[in-house]
Amino acid sequence: MPSSLKTRTELLNADVVFKAQPYVEVPAKDSIDLLTADVAFQAQPFVTPFPVEIGPDTDHPTVVSTNPASAAVRVGLLPVLKAVFSEPIDEATLIAANFYVTGATGTVTYKASTRQAILTITSALNYTTEYTATLTTDIQDVAGNAMEADYTWSFTTRDEFNPSMVISYLRNLLAGGQRPC
Repeated sequence: MPSSLKTRTELLNADVVFKAQPYVEVPAKDSIDLLTADVAFQAQPFVTPFPVEIGPDTDHPTVVSTNPASAAVRVGLLPVLKAVFSEPIDEATLIAANFYVTGATGTVTYKASTRQAILTITSALNYTTEYTATLTTDIQDVAGNAMEADYTWSFTTRDEFNPSMVISYLRNLLAGGQRPC
């Protein structure tokens, strides 16, 4: 046995001290004596195939989509309005004063998993009326960036149900008349 190798008993009784070094090159040999070699791992930098931006988030949140859509017609009288943002929003800034429909009352919630602000109207809207929904510049993303401008969109509620129109339509249909398009 080479003198650098120890017996099992010597290894068990030995005071072993490991020392960390930033980098140690291990020479290429046919074999390495692992008991005496001073081996360390070197961390390699992570390289991505795409550019990575490092720095503070300065992007302002924007509205990506709404429901109902802008200019929608025949919207129900107790709608649930939804707005999807381009990035996560600070929930503390998403309040009724910052997301509202003019002439209506409602409650505002936020669904972080889909970046969706939700306004549930709590008092029935009027028939055949145009309403405007607003998201204000007081809404901020999680980095504190506010929307650059208020975002508004409009929709119109449905017509009032008129039973006499339905009866007239059915009589005309039963008499073999034309159906209105």
